[in-house]
Amino acid sequence: MPPSPRPEEPPETATVTTRTTKRPAGKHAASSSKRKATTTGDESDSGPLRATKKAKSSETGETSANAQPTNKVLPGFKFYVEAEDADILVLTETKVNNDPADPVLTQRYPHRYWSIAEKKSYSGTAILSKIKPLSIDYTLPGHPDPKSVKGRIVTLEFKSLYLVGTYVVNAGTGLKTLDAKKEWNVHFERYIRDLDKKKPVIWTGDLNVAPTAIDLTNPKPNWNKTPGYTEAETTAFARILEPPEADQQAGAQKMVDIWRRLHPDRKASAGGLIHL
Repeated sequence: MPPSPRPEEPPETATVTTRTTKRPAGKHAASSSKRKATTTGDESDSGPLRATKKAKSSETGETSANAQPTNKVLPGFKFYVEAEDADILVLTETKVNNDPADPVLTQRYPHRYWSIAEKKSYSGTAILSKIKPLSIDYTLPGHPDPKSVKGRIVTLEFKSLYLVGTYVVNAGTGLKTLDAKKEWNVHFERYIRDLDKKKPVIWTGDLNVAPTAIDLTNPKPNWNKTPGYTEAETTAFARILEPPEADQQAGAQKMVDIWRRLHPDRKASAGGLIHL
């Protein structure tokens, strides 16, 4: 039997686990974040939740090819969820087309928030929690294309902080979507600053960035050629960690890359926990 849900009032310490389906170049946090750069630039890998072509109704037993697909938790992911037993689980690249109803998730996490993309079986971000948030938001304010944001961001507000889970835009093969990434970065920095004025922020998920040379095996040949490791992307991440002096004077606060703070000389890797 899964453990009982936690009380709705957040405890002093909660464990947050982030999970993505691609091999990341680095796990970082600002205040905590998972960040990665891929060499392929595509977003076609299978997610932890399998979408079937047909959906079977649990009430009628009927199967319909036109129904929304069901989403089954893959066995390996099930073991991961049970072993970590995190208070809050942040998922990226879920690729689901509806809210999964698998008991592996529903019995363990009473509060589940799925950001689903407009395009079928594409991107997707979710936050599953044992703690009830005060508010939920799936938008990136000010972004000129709200449809493109769907499936890429979930923000939960708790009593003492905001938790932002993102699946940030990939700059793409040949950097073909770098402009879209720049557009995202402009509005996201403004958004996280606005949140931070109200209460502390934890930013986590898949940031699609490798901000320093230590985050890549072969940094020199990849500089300004590989998605996630361009001047535009690394500068945008660095600005969030340490805003320009003029912005600091206007009230912008520095953020802490928790992974790098704890492991200053270690190449970043997948996995790890964030403690609130």
